[in-house]
Amino acid sequence: MLRLERDLSERMFRRDDGAKVIVATPTLAQGLNLPAHLAILAGDKRADVEKGGREDLEAHEILNAAARAGRAGHLANGLVLLIPEPIISSRKDQPLSGNVVGKLKSVLPEDDHCVTITDPLEIVLDRLMQGAGENSDVLYTINRMIVLRELEDGQTPEVLFDLRRSFGAYRAHRNSAEKEFAEKIEHLKKAISDQEKGEIDESIAILASQSGLSAELLTALKDRIRADTGALPLSVDEWLSWTVQWLIDDEDARSWLLGDVEASILAVCGKKKGEDIEPVDLTHVLGGLHAWTSGKPLCDIEESLGGEPNAKAPTKRMCPRARALVGTVIPRGISFILGLISHVVEDVDPFEQQKDLDRQLVESLSAAVRRGFDSTEKLFFASDNPAILSRVQVHQAWEHEQNSA
Repeated sequence: MLRLERDLSERMFRRDDGAKVIVATPTLAQGLNLPAHLAILAGDKRADVEKGGREDLEAHEILNAAARAGRAGHLANGLVLLIPEPIISSRKDQPLSGNVVGKLKSVLPEDDHCVTITDPLEIVLDRLMQGAGENSDVLYTINRMIVLRELEDGQTPEVLFDLRRSFGAYRAHRNSAEKEFAEKIEHLKKAISDQEKGEIDESIAILASQSGLSAELLTALKDRIRADTGALPLSVDEWLSWTVQWLIDDEDARSWLLGDVEASILAVCGKKKGEDIEPVDLTHVLGGLHAWTSGKPLCDIEESLGGEPNAKAPTKRMCPRARALVGTVIPRGISFILGLISHVVEDVDPFEQQKDLDRQLVESLSAAVRRGFDSTEKLFFASDNPAILSRVQVHQAWEHEQNSA
């Protein structure tokens, strides 16, 4: 759903004379204040993105979803119905089987305030030992450690020694696995040394530390911006074209920055899950981005992406390509990338060399594209008129005001 559609659904559900039932994905359970008399949880599993199939929800996740039933200040009590996956059964006057008891204990701990504590670094160390050096979490950790090493003038960062006093080290000690834990740390040190690329610019080091991206990628971006100084883009749409061309030219940047939204980009292009993203696909996405920032409605964006919003099939009329673009690719991918570019442009500071480059435009790139506007003026106009909820209506109101002036 679009953000406007979600807001409308939530508002209708809150009203006494509004919707009586709301159906949603597990995302609804993440802290939204939508008190209900009854919460039906249709399953205790979710899709396992990495391995495929289904995986169990953690107990705290189920309890968090159950908390939608009843809320202090709204409803004193609520009823929760959990339908396990697969369904388990019991017979009257017979004791519960071991499977049933085990399921109940996993879902309903004796103290629902207790959550199993783990050290996230242990997962990274285990994956590295298993040879999963290209895993995103592993690469993120290594990149941050490389930056720390550079800031320590090439010395091994003290944080690596602190790992021996970490919660993971404590757990290893309790399990008499200190030797194995020490070997994992040595593997991490070696991975850091193998990935080092020489001296790192201090500003790049800070940005790499904040983002978890490789310093090499950020340095290449900085060099590209410097090379284009004097001819850098002057509008939101031009920056979108510049960004897409950079991603087409730089395979490393494409892999790092679009990995999390790869499936959605394939959906935008009408390709099957598991296929590779080709440079031509990014050119295809660019057409949809321009349609989004120019104020086109969802059906027009769908058409620009090769969809069929006027087809007989309901799934096609829902504009799946456009929804994948504006619901995932833009907020989770393109918006982040533009924010990254803004940071690096400001660090390069080309404004004296290129007088027509607008600093305010550069600073607003991420917000403008995320909200669907092709100029800073429209972005500020939307902020000044919060009663206009629709992006399309903001564009129309802006045009009307300009024509009336």
